[in-house]
Amino acid sequence: MNRWSSKQEPYLAAALSAIVLLFLLLQQKGIVDQADGILHYQFAKFIFAHPENAFNHWAKPLYTVIMAGPAMMGMVGIRLMNVLFIAITSYAITRSAQELNLKGAWLIGVFAGIGNSITYVVLGGLTEPLFMVIFSGVIYYSIKGNWSLMYTLLGASLLVRPEAIVILPVFTIYGLLNAKIKYAFYGLVVPGLFTIMGMIVADYDWHWIITNQPYGATSQPYGHGDWVHYIHQWHRISPWIMLILAVLSLVSILREKRIFHLFLFIASFGIVALHVVLWRYGWMGSAGLARTMTTALPGLALCAGFFMSDILPKPVFAIGLIALIFGIQAYENNRFPLVVDGGQEAAEQITQKLKDRGMDWESKKVAYQFSATAYYMNLDPFNRDRIQRFWSIDLDAQPSGKLKNGDLLIWDSMTGTREGRMTWERVQADPHLERLDSVTVREKTLVSFLVRK
Repeated sequence: MNRWSSKQEPYLAAALSAIVLLFLLLQQKGIVDQADGILHYQFAKFIFAHPENAFNHWAKPLYTVIMAGPAMMGMVGIRLMNVLFIAITSYAITRSAQELNLKGAWLIGVFAGIGNSITYVVLGGLTEPLFMVIFSGVIYYSIKGNWSLMYTLLGASLLVRPEAIVILPVFTIYGLLNAKIKYAFYGLVVPGLFTIMGMIVADYDWHWIITNQPYGATSQPYGHGDWVHYIHQWHRISPWIMLILAVLSLVSILREKRIFHLFLFIASFGIVALHVVLWRYGWMGSAGLARTMTTALPGLALCAGFFMSDILPKPVFAIGLIALIFGIQAYENNRFPLVVDGGQEAAEQITQKLKDRGMDWESKKVAYQFSATAYYMNLDPFNRDRIQRFWSIDLDAQPSGKLKNGDLLIWDSMTGTREGRMTWERVQADPHLERLDSVTVREKTLVSFLVRK
C-alpha cells in the first residue's frame, strides 16, 4: 500500500511524546498518585515475596507481572516503563495512520501520546499506558490483517484494564467478519496461561479470571455524577481539538462507508460511553476520574485523523495549524509538575525522624493507614505479620490491641481518620502508646507512636 507519510514519522511521534514525558518526569517531585499508584507499585515490587500478587484482578495481573522488574528500581522504574509504553503507542498509531493513507500521520501519533491525563497516568505509575499499548496494537494488527497477534493482544487486554469489555467484542466481531474463526482462539492464549498459573500458584478456581472481579455492580461510596462530567473535565484529559476532530469523523466514516473506521469509532467512543454511564449511576467503583478516559485516546486519535485527512485542502499548512492549536492547548492545560501533597512530605519527614532515632522496624509490626507511610517506610503491605491497617482494628478495641512491645503506630489526619476510623481521641486514650514525633505540612499531620506494654 502506498504511504503518504515518510518512514521517519512514527519515530518522530514516539520521540516527541517521550521527550515531553521525560521532561515532566524530571520536573516532578514526590508521588503523583498516592492511592492506586502506590498500590500498583507495591503489588509489582513485592511479587517475588508474594507470587499471588500476579493474579490479583484489582492490581491487573499482566501489568503487575510486566512491572515486577522495573519496580525493583523504585517508582522511577515504573514511570520510565510507562514512558516507553506511550512511545510505543504513538509509534503504533502513526504506523496505523500510514497504513490507512491518512495525512499528518505523525500528528495523529502525537494525539495519542501527549495530554494531561497521559502525563498523570505515566508519572502516577498507573495501568492505563499498558492498555493503550495493547489497544494500539489491536488497531494496527487489525489493519494489517495479522489476526493471530490481534486476537492475542485482545485476550491480554482482559488482564490489564476493565475497558477490555468494550474493545473485545467490537474487534472480535470485526475479526470474525474478515478472517477464519480459528484465529479467535488466539485470544485464549494469555488468559489461559494466567488461569493455569493462578490455579497452581494461588490455588484459585479455573474460572477465577471471570469470578474474581473486584468491581461490584452496585453503587460505591464515591457517589455518582452527571452526564456531562467528562465534558467539563476534558481539559484534564487531552486538548479539545483532538476530541472535536474525533467526533466529526463520524460524518466522513458514514459518508465513505468505511467499515474498519466505523468499528474503531464504536470501540473508542464505547469506552467513553462506558465511563460516562458508570459515573452517572455510580456503578462498579467508578469515581469519575478523568484519567480513565486515557484508555480511549489511541482510538480517538486515529478517528481524529480520519476527519483531519478528509478535510485538509492544503495538507502542509492545515496540519501545521492543527499541530499549533494542539500544542498551545496542551501547554495551557498542562498541570505538571504538580505541587507535592503535604501528606507526602509529612510521611517522608516522619520516616526520617524515626531513622534519626535509630528505630528499626524491619522486625517489628507497624500499624498505619496512609499509603504514603508504607511507601516511605518501605513496608511490605502484604505481610500481615509486619503490618496492620487501621481499618482492620475493631472500633471498640484499643489501637495497640494486637501490637506488641516495641511495635510502631503511625497515625495520620487524612485517611487514618476517614478510611481507617482511627480518630485522634482513640489514639490519645490508649495508655500503651508513647508519642515519639509529630509532623504537620500544610495542615496534613502524621504522628508516630511506640507501643509500650
